[in-house]
Amino acid sequence: MMKGSIFFYAGKKSNIFGKHQKRTTVDCMMILLSREELQSIQRELEVLSEQYSQKCLENAHLAQALEAERQALRQCQRENQELNAHNQELNNRLSAEITRMRSCFSGETALSPLTQGKDVYELEVLLRIKESEIQYLKQEIHSLKDELQSALRDKKYATDKYKDIYTELSIVKAKADCDISKLKEKLLIATEALGERTVDGTVTSGYDIMKSKSNPDFIKKEQSTSSKQLRGVRSKSVTEQVSWDS
Repeated sequence: MMKGSIFFYAGKKSNIFGKHQKRTTVDCMMILLSREELQSIQRELEVLSEQYSQKCLENAHLAQALEAERQALRQCQRENQELNAHNQELNNRLSAEITRMRSCFSGETALSPLTQGKDVYELEVLLRIKESEIQYLKQEIHSLKDELQSALRDKKYATDKYKDIYTELSIVKAKADCDISKLKEKLLIATEALGERTVDGTVTSGYDIMKSKSNPDFIKKEQSTSSKQLRGVRSKSVTEQVSWDS
């Protein structure tokens, strides 16, 4: 009778130990799967962070190019104003010379024929010089107008490009926020699933993914949490095995 009881107790103990070993194996597999899922989430977050950083860098370069175009446009406008002022001054001087010539021809100034002929010749030469200067200034103004039009076209192109990049960046950011929200939910579920298997039975709170933009301590913290939970499971297994053996 006592021998049968011993066999029954040994069989029952072996059955319990087998169930516990099976449950421990399942827990280890769940931990490994959760760790792989966390690593996959981390890789996806790194890709999204890299894309977001690239778009921010492109946006900064485009803003610098746009500011350079604005400075060039302001410089062209200042030069155009200076040329207009100089041209106005030359026109005033030319008008004064023409008025003086008309006064000479109308007899308003009493000059000798020789002196009058000399003045007329000098005025004709001066008039040709002024006409040449006016033609040169007109060409300069036309060239500056072309440069101004080109700068305006470049400004429009840069502005449109900036708007496109900003729109694309907004779309990428919105998609990244949506993906991160989904990944946070998955991570919270996985963390809670791991927390339910700790030694004291308490649920571990989820890790805030968006706590840092680059998440420098993400992998270390999750690996530390998984290692502690795995050691807890092994410690629980060894403790129960020792209690059964005793």
